[in-house]
Amino acid sequence: MRRRQTTTARRTRQRGQAMVESALVLIVTMGVLIGTCDFGQFLFLHQSLTERVRAAARYGAVRAYTWPGTEMLNVAVYNDPNAPNGSSSIVPGLTTSMVTAEIIGEGTDSARIRVSINNFPFNFFSPWIAQHATARTIIASVPYEHGP
Repeated sequence: MRRRQTTTARRTRQRGQAMVESALVLIVTMGVLIGTCDFGQFLFLHQSLTERVRAAARYGAVRAYTWPGTEMLNVAVYNDPNAPNGSSSIVPGLTTSMVTAEIIGEGTDSARIRVSINNFPFNFFSPWIAQHATARTIIASVPYEHGP
């Protein structure tokens, strides 16, 4: 009879040990999974913003620049130079107030169109990282050869 009680007590202790191990593994696994999602989202948004800036710069390089470059801002945000009111942004959260377009060295051989996105908000999934941050400034510059 003693032997039977010892076996039952061992099984009970092993079940508790398995629960503790499972909890520890789950915490680590969830941390890695959430971190991977954060990193993937950040890379996706950064690449999307980079593509938006490049598209606007390419558009501006072949058109006559007029200050403040509203057409290029619309291309960066809506992918349409004449975006109608109420259009939705290609990248969620991107607005024309975050985009700047300028010409550098106008009238010279080294004239360039420069488009940048500043202060794009980024929200993390992870509770261990800051919940809200801003992405670094993304800049694209292309030669501007629009003649008179």
